[in-house]
Amino acid sequence: MSGRPSAAAPDGGLGHALERAARAWRAEVNAALQPHDVTTPQFLVLVAILRADLRGTVPPTQRDIGERLSMDSNTASAVIRSLERRGALARGSHPADGRARTLTLTEEGRQLAQACARLVRQVNDLFFGALDSSQTQTLSLILSQLATESKERR
Repeated sequence: MSGRPSAAAPDGGLGHALERAARAWRAEVNAALQPHDVTTPQFLVLVAILRADLRGTVPPTQRDIGERLSMDSNTASAVIRSLERRGALARGSHPADGRARTLTLTEEGRQLAQACARLVRQVNDLFFGALDSSQTQTLSLILSQLATESKERR
Protein backbone atom coordinates (compact mmCIF):
# COMPACT_ATOMS: atom_id res chain seq x y z
CA MET A 1 0.00 0.00 0.00
CA SER A 2 1.36 3.43 -0.91
CA GLY A 3 1.84 6.21 1.60
CA ARG A 4 -0.58 8.39 -0.33
CA PRO A 5 -3.99 9.15 1.17
CA SER A 6 -6.98 7.61 -0.53
CA ALA A 7 -9.10 9.81 -2.79
CA ALA A 8 -12.16 7.97 -1.52
CA ALA A 9 -14.26 9.80 1.03
CA PRO A 10 -17.79 9.43 2.38
CA ASP A 11 -18.94 12.57 0.53
CA GLY A 12 -17.86 11.32 -2.90
CA GLY A 13 -14.11 11.88 -2.76
CA LEU A 14 -11.71 14.45 -4.10
CA GLY A 15 -12.81 14.00 -7.70
CA HIS A 16 -16.39 14.77 -6.72
CA ALA A 17 -15.31 17.82 -4.74
CA LEU A 18 -13.19 19.04 -7.66
CA GLU A 19 -16.09 18.55 -10.07
CA ARG A 20 -18.51 20.41 -7.77
CA ALA A 21 -16.11 23.35 -7.41
CA ALA A 22 -15.49 23.48 -11.17
CA ARG A 23 -19.24 23.41 -11.88
CA ALA A 24 -19.88 26.16 -9.32
CA TRP A 25 -17.15 28.35 -10.85
CA ARG A 26 -18.42 27.71 -14.38
CA ALA A 27 -21.99 28.59 -13.35
CA GLU A 28 -20.80 31.93 -11.95
CA VAL A 29 -18.73 32.62 -15.08
CA ASN A 30 -21.65 31.72 -17.35
CA ALA A 31 -23.93 34.07 -15.42
CA ALA A 32 -21.39 36.91 -15.67
CA LEU A 33 -20.87 36.39 -19.42
CA GLN A 34 -24.57 35.99 -20.24
CA PRO A 35 -25.20 39.73 -20.88
CA HIS A 36 -22.55 39.54 -23.63
CA ASP A 37 -24.06 36.32 -25.03
CA VAL A 38 -20.71 34.56 -24.61
CA THR A 39 -20.28 31.01 -23.34
CA THR A 40 -17.37 29.87 -21.19
CA PRO A 41 -15.73 27.98 -24.11
CA GLN A 42 -16.10 31.06 -26.32
CA PHE A 43 -14.56 33.21 -23.59
CA LEU A 44 -11.62 30.84 -23.25
CA VAL A 45 -10.98 30.99 -27.01
CA LEU A 46 -11.26 34.79 -27.08
CA VAL A 47 -8.81 35.14 -24.20
CA ALA A 48 -6.34 32.65 -25.68
CA ILE A 49 -6.24 34.70 -28.89
CA LEU A 50 -6.05 37.97 -26.95
CA ARG A 51 -3.11 36.68 -24.88
CA ALA A 52 -1.19 35.68 -28.01
CA ASP A 53 -1.81 39.13 -29.44
CA LEU A 54 -0.70 40.89 -26.24
CA ARG A 55 2.47 38.78 -26.17
CA GLY A 56 3.20 39.67 -29.78
CA THR A 57 3.45 36.01 -30.81
CA VAL A 58 2.22 34.43 -34.03
CA PRO A 59 -1.57 34.23 -33.80
CA PRO A 60 -2.76 30.74 -32.85
CA THR A 61 -4.31 28.26 -35.23
CA GLN A 62 -7.45 26.28 -34.52
CA ARG A 63 -5.24 23.31 -33.61
CA ASP A 64 -3.22 25.51 -31.20
CA ILE A 65 -6.42 26.65 -29.51
CA GLY A 66 -7.71 23.09 -29.18
CA GLU A 67 -4.45 21.90 -27.64
CA ARG A 68 -4.08 24.90 -25.32
CA LEU A 69 -7.61 24.58 -24.02
CA SER A 70 -7.81 20.76 -24.10
CA MET A 71 -10.78 20.97 -26.47
CA ASP A 72 -11.46 18.22 -28.93
CA SER A 73 -11.19 19.35 -32.54
CA ASN A 74 -14.96 19.30 -33.17
CA THR A 75 -15.67 21.50 -30.16
CA ALA A 76 -12.86 23.92 -31.02
CA SER A 77 -14.12 24.14 -34.59
CA ALA A 78 -17.70 24.82 -33.53
CA VAL A 79 -16.69 27.49 -30.99
CA ILE A 80 -14.37 29.21 -33.46
CA ARG A 81 -16.99 29.15 -36.24
CA SER A 82 -19.56 30.72 -33.91
CA LEU A 83 -17.15 33.52 -32.99
CA GLU A 84 -16.24 34.03 -36.63
CA ARG A 85 -19.93 34.28 -37.64
CA ARG A 86 -20.39 36.80 -34.85
CA GLY A 87 -17.59 38.93 -36.28
CA ALA A 88 -15.36 38.52 -33.22
CA LEU A 89 -12.48 36.82 -34.98
CA ALA A 90 -10.97 36.42 -38.42
CA ARG A 91 -8.76 33.83 -40.07
CA GLY A 92 -5.53 34.77 -41.77
CA SER A 93 -2.46 33.27 -43.39
CA HIS A 94 0.11 31.62 -41.16
CA PRO A 95 3.58 33.13 -41.69
CA ALA A 96 5.39 29.77 -41.57
CA ASP A 97 2.80 27.21 -42.75
CA GLY A 98 0.95 27.90 -45.97
CA ARG A 99 -1.73 25.33 -45.09
CA ALA A 100 -2.50 26.70 -41.62
CA ARG A 101 -4.85 29.57 -40.87
CA THR A 102 -4.27 31.86 -37.91
CA LEU A 103 -6.98 33.29 -35.69
CA THR A 104 -7.00 36.97 -34.80
CA LEU A 105 -9.52 39.14 -33.01
CA THR A 106 -11.39 41.79 -34.90
CA GLU A 107 -11.72 45.14 -33.16
CA GLU A 108 -15.17 44.04 -31.98
CA GLY A 109 -13.68 40.75 -30.78
CA ARG A 110 -10.90 42.51 -28.89
CA GLN A 111 -13.40 44.75 -27.10
CA LEU A 112 -15.58 41.73 -26.32
CA ALA A 113 -12.62 39.71 -25.01
CA GLN A 114 -11.47 42.58 -22.79
CA ALA A 115 -14.96 43.22 -21.41
CA CYS A 116 -15.48 39.53 -20.68
CA ALA A 117 -12.02 39.22 -19.11
CA ARG A 118 -12.91 42.04 -16.69
CA LEU A 119 -16.11 40.22 -15.72
CA VAL A 120 -14.35 36.90 -15.21
CA ARG A 121 -11.65 38.57 -13.09
CA GLN A 122 -14.46 39.86 -10.87
CA VAL A 123 -15.93 36.35 -10.65
CA ASN A 124 -12.51 34.94 -9.80
CA ASP A 125 -11.93 37.58 -7.13
CA LEU A 126 -15.27 36.73 -5.51
CA PHE A 127 -15.10 32.94 -6.01
CA PHE A 128 -11.51 32.50 -4.83
CA GLY A 129 -11.89 35.29 -2.26
CA ALA A 130 -13.13 32.59 0.11
CA LEU A 131 -9.47 31.51 0.34
CA ASP A 132 -6.56 33.42 1.81
CA SER A 133 -3.55 34.12 -0.41
CA SER A 134 -1.61 31.12 0.90
CA GLN A 135 -4.53 28.79 0.17
CA THR A 136 -4.97 30.29 -3.30
CA GLN A 137 -1.30 29.78 -4.11
CA THR A 138 -1.37 26.21 -2.78
CA LEU A 139 -4.54 25.39 -4.73
CA SER A 140 -3.02 26.76 -7.91
CA LEU A 141 0.12 24.65 -7.46
CA ILE A 142 -1.88 21.52 -6.68
CA LEU A 143 -4.21 21.91 -9.67
CA SER A 144 -1.25 22.57 -11.98
CA GLN A 145 0.52 19.48 -10.67
CA LEU A 146 -2.55 17.30 -11.16
CA ALA A 147 -3.05 18.56 -14.72
CA THR A 148 0.62 18.09 -15.61
CA GLU A 149 0.84 14.59 -14.21
CA SER A 150 -2.40 13.59 -15.94
CA LYS A 151 -1.13 14.88 -19.26
CA GLU A 152 2.12 12.93 -18.80
CA ARG A 153 0.14 9.70 -18.29
CA ARG A 154 -1.73 10.12 -21.57
